[in-house]
Amino acid sequence: MLVRCRQGGFPAVASEIVSAGIPPVWLCPLPGPLYLPPTKEGTLLLNDVAALTFADQIALYDWLGAGTGDLRVISVTATSLAGLVSRGEFLEGLFRRLGAVQFDLTTGECSA
Repeated sequence: MLVRCRQGGFPAVASEIVSAGIPPVWLCPLPGPLYLPPTKEGTLLLNDVAALTFADQIALYDWLGAGTGDLRVISVTATSLAGLVSRGEFLEGLFRRLGAVQFDLTTGECSA
């Protein structure tokens, strides 16, 4: 799931996810080092996924495609990833893997 919200909106989204009771919840605050949990269970919440380096985008893409598990991935960004993809700054394959469901909290739009 890809959530687009205003700059600084991550704490509110994280609070909602944690309170939903879907343990374990793994938080990966970006920009910074990419943290991928040891197991694919629970929920992985990626803050500002647009800040991923190209190497980290590849690592996340590969990690998501390898193995199985019961993991929900929620990616939060204030940037239009579609725009980054069109400029060659974000992997199209990763965008598609993350964007199965997209919520734009700035406009209220949802797409699947």
